[in-house]
Amino acid sequence: MHELQIPRPHTPNVMSWFALALLAPLLFSMTILVDKFIVEIQSRYIWGLALFTTTMGFVFGFIFWVLSGRAWLPAPDNWLVLVTGMFTIWGGIFYFKALSLETSSAITVLLNLQPPIILALSWPLLDETLTGNQILGFILTLAVALVFSAHRRLDERFSLQFSPALGWLLAANLLWSMGVVLFKFAVTPETFLASAAYESWGIFLGGAIAGLLFPRMRRDFRQVLRNRPSTLVVIGINESLFVAAKFIQLLAFTLGPVALVSVLGSTSVFFTMILAAMLTLWFPSIYKEDLVVRRLLARAGWATILVLGVWLIQH
Repeated sequence: MHELQIPRPHTPNVMSWFALALLAPLLFSMTILVDKFIVEIQSRYIWGLALFTTTMGFVFGFIFWVLSGRAWLPAPDNWLVLVTGMFTIWGGIFYFKALSLETSSAITVLLNLQPPIILALSWPLLDETLTGNQILGFILTLAVALVFSAHRRLDERFSLQFSPALGWLLAANLLWSMGVVLFKFAVTPETFLASAAYESWGIFLGGAIAGLLFPRMRRDFRQVLRNRPSTLVVIGINESLFVAAKFIQLLAFTLGPVALVSVLGSTSVFFTMILAAMLTLWFPSIYKEDLVVRRLLARAGWATILVLGVWLIQH
């Protein structure tokens, strides 16, 4: 998430930015749960799902372009933002694969690997200084992610195996983090809407390139359209919800402290755990969260450590 330093009002309403900062992660959690639903009902054709997002990128690009007053970005900023969008959709391909391998709550935790990866990339590329708190936060968030992705098996000897989703989400987070760093080079608050248009077009371009290079994606895309064309409608609604969440979080950044808004954004872990547990009771064939109270409390404790780690990274 891009932390845009926009001037704040002299007397901000604390409750307004606080409520917005909590609403955004709630909406983000809902989009992950809808994505999980889509992945489960289309489990045979998951490689084609990213091409639906590609289609929505084309549509949203023109919407943002009109909202920006039909503004055009100068070179080389326009190319950098296009590449950012390409990284976004390529990471999305890995994200959909990870969703087919892991529970929603674990996916949300692993998505919080992005702040420490951005921190690691910013150090050499943006010449930023790392503090002791940031290094500690890096270690804490990484440790929690590893705990959530660990699968324990008891056989002749005890072994600790990590979920295959970990590798896919590490790749996705790396691509998304590289996009954030590029975005920081190219975008200013004044060019945000125009940049959003270019990023969306980059999503379309990156998805088109992936579809041309990998026939499996095209075949799966056609199969989904043939079997369940309504999937495009669901993905369109979910993408709209995701865009709304991003703008609500941006508004929270304009009204409240950037660091605190970022930390509240990590509470999506708790929202996803609660909503996923409820959906597991209602739709056990799709959502398969572990509802043992002792384990739920343990996961909540680890999630609290994760939020602490994100807070340290922001300071």
